[in-house]
Formats: sequence, structure tokens, C-alpha cells
Amino acid sequence: MASEMLERVAAALFDEAERQIKAAYPNLDSEQWGMVTEFDRVGHLAYARAVLAAMREPSDRMVVAALRLSPSMSTDEVERIYRAMIDAALEEPDGPQD
Repeated sequence: MASEMLERVAAALFDEAERQIKAAYPNLDSEQWGMVTEFDRVGHLAYARAVLAAMREPSDRMVVAALRLSPSMSTDEVERIYRAMIDAALEEPDGPQD
């Protein structure tokens, strides 16, 4: 089982792929995320993991945005919290939640 965030990202990737396929082939019937085969679901989860892993390091712009909301935090604190959040999204749901 994948984390809730991983499932959301995978579903969004699937939906976008479906949208592009429908635009290219308007008469083609396609499945909804909840009805995809396990093979397709696993593939989209792998794509979602790759997306989240690529986002593990916050950009300077993201750090600045966080510091605007919480000016008492340091850049290091913002970056550590952000990485922890991405790591939690990449964990399996029955992993540690402390």
C-alpha cells in the first residue's frame, strides 16, 4: 500500500495521461483511477515516487515562501521540515509516524 500523498500524485499523473489520450483519441474509452489494473497502478505509483523524490529538495523560492509565513524559522529548519514531509509521503503507510 502506498501513502496517501503518493496515491494522490499517481492518480493525478494517471488523470493527466488520460486527458492527453482523450484529446488525441476522442473516441477511445478509458478507465478511472479506481478501476485501473494493478500493473498500471504500480507503474503510476513508480512515476509518483520519482516526482516526489525529485521534489525532496526545496527550491530557493519555496524556502523564501515558507520564511515569509514563519519568519522566526531558519532556512535550515524550513528545509529539514520540508524534507521530512516529502520523506513521509514516500513512506509506506504502516511505517513509523512518530
